Amino acid sequence: MLSSWKYSAQQEEIQTYLFSEEFTPNGFNKRVSRLNSQKIETKLFKAYYLKLRGNHTGFTNLMAELVPRYANFNKNPFLHFLYNLQLSYYYAEQGSMAKAKSAVMMGNLVATSARQKDWQAYLYAQLGQIYSDEGLKDSSFSSHKKSIEFAKRSEGLITLSRCLHDFACSNAIFSQVERSVEQELHALLLVQKIKNDYYTSLFCQFIAKLSLEAGVS
Repeated sequence: MLSSWKYSAQQEEIQTYLFSEEFTPNGFNKRVSRLNSQKIETKLFKAYYLKLRGNHTGFTNLMAELVPRYANFNKNPFLHFLYNLQLSYYYAEQGSMAKAKSAVMMGNLVATSARQKDWQAYLYAQLGQIYSDEGLKDSSFSSHKKSIEFAKRSEGLITLSRCLHDFACSNAIFSQVERSVEQELHALLLVQKIKNDYYTSLFCQFIAKLSLEAGVS
């Protein structure tokens, strides 16, 4: 018993699927929809899906409900990590960068204790995005490089490809277009290797956008 509830087989499947090479937002949501929608952990998973799909209003509204529910997640390492990751997303979108960074640091303590390189990779990628939003290029790039280091030490390629994509996004923010394209091409090769059509399409679209903005035919 990790908390007041016990992990079901479906919840275990969701955790495994999140870091699998077959991962897609819709596939994640399909698995979440099998859970009791009123459970607090289900709402946490749903918020993550809304964030991935770019539904900022839905994400913000759901996270506003979850923010004060810290005690519901701190007994289970995976939920504690995911809660802090999304708490950081939430605060960053609110412009509360100090709180966003604090959530990353808390999540990293959990990830380090649990020895989960995937978790650390996503947390440092988020930290890189925060620094990008603050216009701090050196801090942003340093965090993204740490993210990629952890991703390379994790299992599978989906985490590495997503972290490369996040670094490419930050490079684009700082007008490092050539470097951004290089990283996105690397990410694209990885997802093509594991035959993940969703991220293949997403990364191709981002490369096309970068090329268009740079005036590259």
